[in-house]
Amino acid sequence: MDLELLETRYEKLFEELEWLGRGGFGCVIKARHKFDGMEYAIKKVLIHPHNLKEEEDAIREVHVFSQLNHPNILRYNTAWIEDKLTGNSRCAEFPNQADDASSDEDDIDESDDGGVGLCLYIQMEVCPRSLKSELKIRRLERDEVYDILKQILMGLSYLHSRGVVHGDLTPSNIFIDKDNNIKLADFGLSKLMGEDDLSLMCAGAPPYIAPELLHGPCKPSPKLDIFNLGIIFFELLHFFESDLKSPRLTAIDKLRKNQEFPEDFPAAERNLIGRLVNAEPSQRPEMHEVTKEVEVLARGV
Repeated sequence: MDLELLETRYEKLFEELEWLGRGGFGCVIKARHKFDGMEYAIKKVLIHPHNLKEEEDAIREVHVFSQLNHPNILRYNTAWIEDKLTGNSRCAEFPNQADDASSDEDDIDESDDGGVGLCLYIQMEVCPRSLKSELKIRRLERDEVYDILKQILMGLSYLHSRGVVHGDLTPSNIFIDKDNNIKLADFGLSKLMGEDDLSLMCAGAPPYIAPELLHGPCKPSPKLDIFNLGIIFFELLHFFESDLKSPRLTAIDKLRKNQEFPEDFPAAERNLIGRLVNAEPSQRPEMHEVTKEVEVLARGV
């Protein structure tokens, strides 16, 4: 895919409104288009000088994202590249002022090496909140849990039908629009099934990384997303009263290592979640099996 090199497009077309977040692959800003008056999320990805891998990864993300069209996938608009010294295109200069929109890591190294470099801009649909922010403020009702879970499953099933493995599915990368529709986002770590590329390494948010990724290179597989889904399902059903990270991370660690659940965790869902987060990928259920079991659980059978 050829991305047109423009020097002043971002400054000419957009007025920045607020910071949305930052992750290991860039920062996200809410901005208003000066011509159509609409608000968009603009993701900025810094490409350091002479770093071919960063450039290839950036183009891969745009290529994957631009091919997707589904109600439960964040809507892509367009993308372009600029000299990062133009206007406000220096991703590294923005402070981390808000809830992290794309990673659960505390310390992200976005330091500039002093070179000129480039910045990739991805213009996309903006949503008022993320699943991560929603889980922080309240306990979800059971019907809400299953409505969210079913929509995540529909988005994931669509991705897999297109041969795409998300690779970094977390509450930070799941958004909720004004009509409460779930939107999967952030395809910076996405890979195509069947690729010989074994570079899908231990990347992304640590609590969600599938165990097989901790042991070295791993071929893209839907089972990676299914593991992520198991952790998310657990979080949907268990509200953490404290705003501190420690209780949540401790509970997730116990689930990952020993399939141990809090005492008050619903009994009906333990079996499915335990299989979703099985350390052995072959023992995790297939997506169609997960969908069928979720339908049964949602009915309370």
